[in-house]
Amino acid sequence: MNTSTNKSAKPGRHRIAWIVNMGVNPLTVAPLLMGLVAAHNGLRGSELSGVLFVAIVGYTILPFGFLLWLKQTGRIASIEARDQQQRIGPLWIGAGLLTIAGALVVWRSGTGYSPLLVVSLVFVVNAVLAAVINLRFKMSLHVSSVAGLFSILSALTWISGRYMPGGLPLLIVAGLLIPLLMWARMADQAHSRPEVSVGALFGALIPAAELIALDAMWPIYG
Repeated sequence: MNTSTNKSAKPGRHRIAWIVNMGVNPLTVAPLLMGLVAAHNGLRGSELSGVLFVAIVGYTILPFGFLLWLKQTGRIASIEARDQQQRIGPLWIGAGLLTIAGALVVWRSGTGYSPLLVVSLVFVVNAVLAAVINLRFKMSLHVSSVAGLFSILSALTWISGRYMPGGLPLLIVAGLLIPLLMWARMADQAHSRPEVSVGALFGALIPAAELIALDAMWPIYG
């Protein structure tokens, strides 16, 4: 089943939606989440700065450079890879980049088996799942990433018994970003209502379920 929106729709048709899409997306959510998890796990000062630096390079700069190269060489029409068929290769390569980035973040943290390791594993597994889903359905990755932010923050708060940095206000903001991104993706003609809805459900349910299952097998904060 292919529910892709009009391939001829140009990115940035709705200025406010475009700004939201550029500011909140998988490339910005991932390093932010890693920084929050690192701080929640007790890293401070130079250790936290080191993790943030590696996370920004691995989860933002390198993937963005890869997408920019794909666009410059004509392999994708825009850096968002809106066409369903053009997404297939970048998603599989993205899973590989996430694996490398996660390994570097865990190495830099020096914490061994930790929430950082678990979250990086969740990133990779869900990138693979997204690639498989994309073979039949163009799910919104923007929406799934911000819903995943809310899902992971909530799950780690529940598992650890203490709020993430930012506390309840952070969770509220993360939750409000979900409908905002759903609107922005549709307003910018990047996705249809079913596509953003599936992205929201995927991000809100799957990461939390994975974390809870992993914690049941090997306590994350044990």
